[in-house]
Amino acid sequence: MLLCLLMANILFGVTYPFKSLTVDDGLPQSTISAILKDSKGFLWLGTLGGLARYDGANIRPYTSYEGFPFSLVRGIIEKEPGVLWIAEATEGLWELKGDSTSRIIFDERYPRANINFLYQGKDGRVLLGAEPGGLYIFEDTTITNLGLADGLVSEEVISGAIDTGGNIWVGTYRNGVQKIRDNVPGIVFTVDDGLPANYVRYILPRSNGEIWIGTKKGIFILGGEKDTTLLNTPGEERFVFHILEEDENNVWVSTANNGGGLIHVKNRKVVEILDYDSGLPSFRATCTFIDEYGTIFIGTANGLSRITQRQFVNFSKSDGLVDPYITGVCQTSDGTIWVGTQSKGIYQLKRNRFIPIRSPLLEKYMGIKHIQVIQDQIWGATSKGLIILNNGIPLRNEISNQLDDKTLRRITLTRDKDIYITAYQNLYRVVGDSVTEITYNLKDRKYSFWALEKDTNGLLWLATNGQGLWYLENGKWVKLDPPSPNFPEKFFGISRDGEGNIYFASSKGAYKWDGEKIIPVFTKRHTVWEILPTKEDGIWFGTSHGLFQRRDNQVKVFNMRTGLVTSEFNISSFYQDREGNLWFGGIGGLVKYRKQKSFPSQIRPETYILSIQNNGKTISDFSNLVFDYRHNDVTIKFIGIDLGNPESVRYRYKLMNIDSGWSLPVKETYVTYPHLPYGKYTFLLQSRGSRGVWSETPVSLSFRILEPWWGTWWAKLILITTILLLIWGAVKGRMKLLDQRNLLLEKKVRERTKELLQANKRLSREILDREQAEKAAIERLEELEQWYKLTVGRELRMAELKEENEQLQQQLADLKKKIDLHTNPR
Repeated sequence: MLLCLLMANILFGVTYPFKSLTVDDGLPQSTISAILKDSKGFLWLGTLGGLARYDGANIRPYTSYEGFPFSLVRGIIEKEPGVLWIAEATEGLWELKGDSTSRIIFDERYPRANINFLYQGKDGRVLLGAEPGGLYIFEDTTITNLGLADGLVSEEVISGAIDTGGNIWVGTYRNGVQKIRDNVPGIVFTVDDGLPANYVRYILPRSNGEIWIGTKKGIFILGGEKDTTLLNTPGEERFVFHILEEDENNVWVSTANNGGGLIHVKNRKVVEILDYDSGLPSFRATCTFIDEYGTIFIGTANGLSRITQRQFVNFSKSDGLVDPYITGVCQTSDGTIWVGTQSKGIYQLKRNRFIPIRSPLLEKYMGIKHIQVIQDQIWGATSKGLIILNNGIPLRNEISNQLDDKTLRRITLTRDKDIYITAYQNLYRVVGDSVTEITYNLKDRKYSFWALEKDTNGLLWLATNGQGLWYLENGKWVKLDPPSPNFPEKFFGISRDGEGNIYFASSKGAYKWDGEKIIPVFTKRHTVWEILPTKEDGIWFGTSHGLFQRRDNQVKVFNMRTGLVTSEFNISSFYQDREGNLWFGGIGGLVKYRKQKSFPSQIRPETYILSIQNNGKTISDFSNLVFDYRHNDVTIKFIGIDLGNPESVRYRYKLMNIDSGWSLPVKETYVTYPHLPYGKYTFLLQSRGSRGVWSETPVSLSFRILEPWWGTWWAKLILITTILLLIWGAVKGRMKLLDQRNLLLEKKVRERTKELLQANKRLSREILDREQAEKAAIERLEELEQWYKLTVGRELRMAELKEENEQLQQQLADLKKKIDLHTNPR
């Protein structure tokens, strides 16, 4: 009985947005044998060439080349936080803590036993299968060994698990599966009991009590045998490597050989198969892990594949779309999805592959602008007119004849089943077989028309490129007065929701008309080409920078970075089918959104500082970071773990006492601080994941750069002491010098005093002599004065007498003249 791969409605070849890691990215070897996400958020990968740790950005190998004893890894468990157990096929069981390893001896008899598997149950017990030896059960500090002598059916134990009741199940190489209760081997199930094969590679005890047994020839469900019949049928053999229970409804089966891959079983039905044709890098899926955010990690024989956006399925050239430039999507009543392309006509989707519609009649109409279902026919708007497909067969009728050679852009089917066709510079309404032009007063204005739609009040709206919004009133188009100065003039699409509101896609975001007013609903600085409003999944906006979803006041963006086939989405290419799936057409392919499980919307990456580099050394032990003052350049490496979308992680940081605030968000996972002055520092770090939410509490790293020797306390003490001694010596010398100077000065003062006394005596004698001389001089002066007075008085008297004599002489002369004149008259 084999796993059925030929059931109806299975999504064969689903093209998810796969991203893969290979040896080119740093894996030690291609085949992934085990996957474990530890308590810190790191993903550990066991390969046939060693162990590797993946943080979303980098792969760090743990192999013999790095000095670790890991080569062919058979299993990984986290025994306790930060402590891993690694099962190495030929080198035994090892404990890895940080970068330190130590061998775990579980049986002194077989120190080099080959290990086949390592498993940890939810109750903490650990199972290990080894040859020779059989089964080993680790419980607390006790190790129990079960072998042939204890009733084990075979010591070639290659798989094991613990069910919800505490029972142990082991799978063997040749003898089927055996149940062990209270460490006592019991019932054995083999091909005689319905197993597809006695080679049991994996066992999954499910939460509902079923035991899923994976063999080299398919699945057997113990406790649900009737479902085994549903899931298995004669046919190709499928080697089951691994089985993962995601939840009570979903199980994932990793298979190999005969075109194997990952098989998704939902509610007892195979719903999809992810294989080589889907983009899986290998036909051999070896193990699977799904994290809490819904990211699927698939171990293969050619590396690790990752599916981040499980809700999205990509379609492009590999799925039959020769032209992946999508211009329209619709669905007919039989459930068929139809797609229009820019240059290669119309395609229909059959068994997850697009098949082109071929006909000579279509050669003229290969450039599709939009497609719409009208009375279960496909109407296609083209630059050459209207093309109609009836059951996939093109036809011509009165309507298409009347629109021949018209440049058509969009076909609108309103809520009340009215049909409108938007052409480049004309507007039409289709009633029955007649086409009526309704361009009216806009006919000669040469405006560029893009879309028509009717609101809940029956008002017909028109979107134009460059002339704003118009509405039809009493047979006349009336331009809407802009509700704000910044209101756009370029509009490209009009959509309606289930409540009668209509939405306008414009060059400045998106707007909603609720029947009374226009309000903005998307204000990011992007041109919105198309809008798809939905009831459960919010409003979707197509831009040239990604697909934006607005729901519950949150906006998410999806693009090629998050795994979509394209980031640029097109006008008139959004659609919601009858099953609730959403279709989004872009320039590089088609994206389908399927509502799956709900996962946490706010991803806060686990943030860690990995190492600090100083003086050429990489340090990961941060317990006591002290650096010499000469080595004051530090580089800090860090990581924020968002395994689903590591490319979107951004970081901000600051170094206290150096940075005034947080840095701008950066994608680099390191920062260098050169030439730091000595002192104490604390580095703070936050990361932001793909949902734009920063980690709540910053992680920190403290370190110190030592003072130079001359700045240490003892150097300062010595310096101060030396200075004080120098000052004391200087003061002492100064005081001695002053004493010597004082003695010399005193001597000089004494000598000077003696000289002054002698001089004083001489001065006194001189003063006395001068006083006596002055007295004699005064007396002489008085004598002279008396003599002077006498002498001067005589001289004055003599002068006066002389003057009187001269006067008398003159008078006598005058008298004589008068006598002579009188005597001798003439």
